[in-house]
Amino acid sequence: MDEVIRAENLTKVFNKSLVAVDHVTFSVREGEIFGFLGPNGAGKTTTINMLITVLKPTEGNASVLGFDVVKQANEVRKVIGVVPQEYTADEDLTGYENVMLCADLYGIPRDIAKKRALELLELVELTDFKDKRVETYSGGMRRRLELACGLINRPKVLFLDEPTLGLDVQTRAATWEYIRRLKKEYGMTLFMTTHYLEEADALCDRIAIIDRGKIIVTGTPSQLKDSLGGDIITITIKENTDATDIIKSVENVKDVRKENGAYRIKAAKGEATAPLIIEALRRKGFTVTRLSLTEPTLNEVYLEYTGRAIRDMEESKESFIAQRITLRRARGRCEASAPNECRPSFARGLWALTRRELKKWLSDPVMLVMFVLQPLIWMGLLGKSMRINELFSANNINLQGPIPIPGSAVIPPSTTPVYLNGTMLAQMFTDMGSSIMQNTFGVTDYFSFMAVGMVSMIVMTTTMFSGMSIVWDRRLGFLDKVISTPVSRAAIILAKILNATFRAMFQATVILALAYLLGLQFSSTFTPLNLLGVYAAVFLLGVGLSSVFIAFSIRSTRMERPMQFISLITMPLMFASNTFFPVNLMPDWMQAIAKVNPLTYLTDAIRRLTILPMDASTLILDFTYLGLFAAVLTTIGIVLAWRYLTR
Repeated sequence: MDEVIRAENLTKVFNKSLVAVDHVTFSVREGEIFGFLGPNGAGKTTTINMLITVLKPTEGNASVLGFDVVKQANEVRKVIGVVPQEYTADEDLTGYENVMLCADLYGIPRDIAKKRALELLELVELTDFKDKRVETYSGGMRRRLELACGLINRPKVLFLDEPTLGLDVQTRAATWEYIRRLKKEYGMTLFMTTHYLEEADALCDRIAIIDRGKIIVTGTPSQLKDSLGGDIITITIKENTDATDIIKSVENVKDVRKENGAYRIKAAKGEATAPLIIEALRRKGFTVTRLSLTEPTLNEVYLEYTGRAIRDMEESKESFIAQRITLRRARGRCEASAPNECRPSFARGLWALTRRELKKWLSDPVMLVMFVLQPLIWMGLLGKSMRINELFSANNINLQGPIPIPGSAVIPPSTTPVYLNGTMLAQMFTDMGSSIMQNTFGVTDYFSFMAVGMVSMIVMTTTMFSGMSIVWDRRLGFLDKVISTPVSRAAIILAKILNATFRAMFQATVILALAYLLGLQFSSTFTPLNLLGVYAAVFLLGVGLSSVFIAFSIRSTRMERPMQFISLITMPLMFASNTFFPVNLMPDWMQAIAKVNPLTYLTDAIRRLTILPMDASTLILDFTYLGLFAAVLTTIGIVLAWRYLTR
């Protein structure tokens, strides 16, 4: 029988010290169900991730259907299917949309994909629920949907990582039946990991017991149990005196171990030997208080070869988080080995992933409302501040002391006493801003000045926060699922970048529309075509900022780190620019920062396209800087993210 999977001295070391998989060697034959049996943290998932090309081995080599998992990774991805242990289906999409998304990632022609998706949903008994959002599915339904997604490309080898984790007994039994059908009816080769002994015994043709990254023994369930050489007798005696030698002297006793106050005895013909042991102990004055006789089980096999019963070991923090999320959320016709229709393309993968992001965004009414409310609240506050300022202007409240402004007259001191409070600060900003704009820009409406600056602020924050979705994709296992398909890595990154940028452009439109309704004064040279220039400027800054932020976020499984990163750079970028205050009001050191701050150039470009007279030379300078900024940061971001995705 041909070898479908071959691994030799396969090793994975994290951080140059943690050995997750330690020089394992094994093979999987065509048409069999091969199981990796071991406790949590034994190295099962890491091994699968190397075989499905999500992780690169530190040492050794492996091949799937003759394709090297490192040198021919994309060929491997075309012929395998993956059912991860996490629930990776997108909750905001329907079951049918999730299966079609996977079809797009494999580049399967749409007409074939539609037919196959319906067949697979029928196979896993989800036809009646195909148009319902996945967030309404039970744990068992989600697991079946994962199976359908893993079969969409009709793989020759299917990898199942803990396929029944978190399921109840009834749903687990149903999942076993699906797995048996894949082998029996379609001759598919399956590689599965599990820490459930009964699951390995019931499903697997051969089993490799793995513990602490090393394969201890390999064989069929019967071979492994027969290797014990007899039945297992467990005896507890009343006395504290050691009785090991007495038990060993009994005929047919092969081995005796004392564990936790009890004697574990391996013996041939257990039913006949047990009475002999009791009699031998009685003659020596020992009293047997408990006795059990069992035929060999995989638990006994594990205990025999590792010296411990199979147990839950402490896992890495990332694995623990993934399993905890899975457990919390828990409550056919296909043709294997069919001709491979996978024709992945960069454009197809990019569109599929971008469409997924847009569907998630547009299908969430709360998010859409928030996108409108956020600028509306800011506009309302600004509008209210302006009305208060007008009220106090009528009473001649102004800044105390002359303030020289380059290119303008001196603002005269106010004769009215000044008190430092919120209203006074608002009045100060209004008086300064109006004077500066009147003498420097030829505009006296400070509301318009600040409203346009808000576009830059929202663009910055939106692109940064949108990048955080990749953290959630990684925690739920969706990112690894996508990586295991032949879709371009660049498409994965660019889809996130485009999603963040499109959101920024949407909010820029909302802000300008609301500002217009609240009194934004456009310049006499403004035309609707100027909006194209605004979108171009927003696009350039959005692409640059989102690229770097996604590259930073993709390495994190915790939301706190990206949030801290946002807090660290948002305020300096915003206030060391012309977003809310003209640059010539700043100290010299802040002016130096503002001159290299991309927000300064974005804000200036938008102002000159909306509320200021057109100045071609200045716009050329603004767009040149934004273009260079986008090119440099996008290149850095994509390279850093690419390195993670091909790690």
